[in-house]
Amino acid sequence: HLAADTDQLARDLWPDGLGQMIQEKELALSTLPEMRKVPLNAEDLADWVVVERQPGSSRALVYVRGDEATASEADEELIVRLQGVIMDMNLTLGGNWDGTESRAMKASQYIMLGHGGCTAPFEPQACALRNITDAVLAHLGCCFEEGRAKGSSVVLRRQVFTKIRHGFNDDAPSLVAKSEDTRGKYRAIQNSWRVTEKVRVGTQLAHGEIFPLPPLSLRKGDFVDVSVRVGITWMRAQKARRWEVSFEPLTVVRLATASKFKVSAVDPGKDSISSSDAASSSTTIEYWRYKPSARYPRRKA
Repeated sequence: HLAADTDQLARDLWPDGLGQMIQEKELALSTLPEMRKVPLNAEDLADWVVVERQPGSSRALVYVRGDEATASEADEELIVRLQGVIMDMNLTLGGNWDGTESRAMKASQYIMLGHGGCTAPFEPQACALRNITDAVLAHLGCCFEEGRAKGSSVVLRRQVFTKIRHGFNDDAPSLVAKSEDTRGKYRAIQNSWRVTEKVRVGTQLAHGEIFPLPPLSLRKGDFVDVSVRVGITWMRAQKARRWEVSFEPLTVVRLATASKFKVSAVDPGKDSISSSDAASSSTTIEYWRYKPSARYPRRKA
């Protein structure tokens, strides 16, 4: 167990309290239930998650193990929240799609986050993602990813399209509006591929409300809070097949513009936490609860 009087959430280590969403100012590590804290210990993490393969699909999903004694605490899909500075991104509707059906399968969107000079809150998050990856691969009977570069950034990537399979998810609606598909490229492939999810983007207003934004409003250097799903896909790779683990962005909330973050990072206020204080305390990260989507419906019992 973590000591609530000395340990903190990683979000609390950003300068000037930038990582604390206004609606969650009172949230503290000591008040979070165990289900909402990502364990720091590898063995505890392996027991905390459940990996479930999806029938008729090359996907697997990750759930947080529920408390059997509490009906409301049933297994829930693991959605991790992390924060950082935008280094690069492509969150346009089609991502890197070239408009052809043959390339729809590999079309993706991504956002790359960095620490912006504040390593104390960022490194525990990057470490937690690596630990989650190892725990998931262990559940699937795979080897850990040896020699992974730790680096100073994390890349969060998601597939643009959902593969449509008759009798499985063919009733999932396309979220592409007619005004977004003036040339009919998305409509032309909707029997095989559809956009059934979009990354939700917003900005935090002064009173705490989240105001929706178009993805193109985000800029490099903006400080954001991102919720991600743990995506697991069975991939072909050089005459073999393997499980690939990725972290798929679901929501992106801008907490500070690039100019505001730069000022806070260079000249933090008196209430901010110094790097030396942050480094001496243990940290953890939390996750958001998120309902399973039409993209990957959970298997019925």
